[in-house]
Amino acid sequence: MSRFKTMIKALSTYAYELIVESRLLYYFLSFLLPYIPSRLLSYGPRQFSHVEEIVDASGKVLTVSRWNNRTYFVGCQSLLPFVKAMRIRQTDILLCSYPKAGAHWVHEILHSLVNKQPQLTRYGKELDGMIEGLPHVLFDSLPSPRVLNSHLLYDQLPREVQQKKIKIVLMLRNPKDTVVSYYNHHTSMAELYGYTGSFSDYFRLFMDGRLEYGDYFNYILEWDSVMKTMTNNPIFPLTYEDLREKPKECIINLAHFLQIPVTDAFAEEVIKACDFENLQTVRKTQNKTLGKIYRKGTVGDWTNWLTDEQSKQIDDVCQAQMTKCFYKPRCCFDFATPFIDCVRIGFQQVKNPSS
Repeated sequence: MSRFKTMIKALSTYAYELIVESRLLYYFLSFLLPYIPSRLLSYGPRQFSHVEEIVDASGKVLTVSRWNNRTYFVGCQSLLPFVKAMRIRQTDILLCSYPKAGAHWVHEILHSLVNKQPQLTRYGKELDGMIEGLPHVLFDSLPSPRVLNSHLLYDQLPREVQQKKIKIVLMLRNPKDTVVSYYNHHTSMAELYGYTGSFSDYFRLFMDGRLEYGDYFNYILEWDSVMKTMTNNPIFPLTYEDLREKPKECIINLAHFLQIPVTDAFAEEVIKACDFENLQTVRKTQNKTLGKIYRKGTVGDWTNWLTDEQSKQIDDVCQAQMTKCFYKPRCCFDFATPFIDCVRIGFQQVKNPSS
């Protein structure tokens, strides 16, 4: 039996490497999964999901997946019905964020901390633990503790995330830089998304919540509700802006949240190894298409894109909906949640997750 388990694990590891090295095989399996009887996969009942086109004001099309009346990135529509039943380990760490919030960067930092070795991962976030991005059987080959990631809302995550009370790192980025980064993400990969529209039309889609993973503001407010009412998971909120301005302080506090001993010297090594420019260079060398995900990695680029009216529209929404939210984007308020307050929230939930 021991030899059999070893063989299965080896095959799982081989399959994982084969699929992540071949996007063609990955998409083939993604579209094949819905036609396999769910009882054979032990994932529960299959549900209807499909690809659809979002049309902007000028008739330009953005291709997305739709499932359960919500939108997601194209290619994952066959995997979404199986997310709830995914097996979670007690030692798993889950990184959550709205798209383009800096999760790729933090994913590398988390791996460096968990493995106690400051270096970039082999594949990157999409191909190394994204729970709506790959068949879950492939994750069985990943050693513990696993660093998983997702753009899903809390109520869409695997059931065992709550049941096993795993730690969650919540990455946040201001909406103005987010919409700019998201626009460039979609237009730079037109071969995948099919979108070639203008920024002004795209901005309207963003404000209307008609993009992958839905409305940005709703995403933040949903997590605000979770942090104020749920009792299961310790959550560590981290902002992109703080990580840019105070990387060592953020990394040390993140390590404390994960209960991983870390020195100032090691934190400096992690900063150097996971430097955004280094990450960008490595990923673009590995894969020209996925390398386009890494653009500038700066704070405040929105000033080069948004008109005064567009900036005011975001300010108005933030001030109308987020005045009592745990996260207040700096660029939308005269004041903002101090860095130390985000850290304090995370620590309080680690020390007393049931309070």
